[in-house]
Amino acid sequence: MADENRFRPFVKDKAVLLILAVVLVVPVAAYLAVARQAPVIAESGSDLKALPADEKHVVTRRLKDTDLEALERFTDLEELQLHYCDMTDAGAPYIAAHTGLRRLVVNAMALTDAGVATFAALSNLEELILVGCVEVTSSGLRFLPQLPNLKSLVLNQCIAIDDDIAEILVACPNLRNIELEVLRNLTDRCCETLAKRPDITRLNLDMSTRITRAGVVHLGKISALEWLSLHGIDSLTDDDLPIFYGMANLKYLQLPLHAQLSDGALNQLRAELPNCQVLYKESHE
Repeated sequence: MADENRFRPFVKDKAVLLILAVVLVVPVAAYLAVARQAPVIAESGSDLKALPADEKHVVTRRLKDTDLEALERFTDLEELQLHYCDMTDAGAPYIAAHTGLRRLVVNAMALTDAGVATFAALSNLEELILVGCVEVTSSGLRFLPQLPNLKSLVLNQCIAIDDDIAEILVACPNLRNIELEVLRNLTDRCCETLAKRPDITRLNLDMSTRITRAGVVHLGKISALEWLSLHGIDSLTDDDLPIFYGMANLKYLQLPLHAQLSDGALNQLRAELPNCQVLYKESHE
């Protein structure tokens, strides 16, 4: 009986803790579950009209110019994603009218320089992502330095972009994150120009296969770099790895998958950069 009395407070405390866990944790878990639900994807003008007019984040797919007219009803749009969009330059002004946009994602093969130039009106834009905009050239993006809040730019598979883009990017006052993926026209000249901005913190040059060791040497001068990815620059060898030794702020370095690099040279690189995650083939095994 004495043992039973001794354990009663313990059992009682455990019961109280269990009740508190249910009361406190379950609502939080329910909220997180709702917050992680996939967003509603609008695939027509009718879908856009069904969304609340005060919606701040809109995700779409395969919209046409006529569908984009429905964007006019949104009063406080901060993020707009246009995936696999069938829009032309005629639809671009409907986007540019939302000057409060902070993040814009556009995947539109028919968009040209004339259409993308309307985005110069987006003075609050912080992140611009263009994917598969194959008709957009570097000249069409000359407005980017006019966007005072632009911090991040992603150009992916925009195959008409060339080295001239670098001169535009170094003139963007607050741009720190630059991702230039699958841009086959980029050469070492692009890297030389980007090196004029030592305050760049993130740089992705994946599959810019015309860049060589000479270009990577210039990248080594970007002292603030924390994140660098160089897939496709497969001409790098063991002798080139010392280029990275002085990049003390690097936290992530993705080396080309098909470069011929030895374990010894990689171990030495990791020793020189103890605070950096150096990936070679690990992320593909």
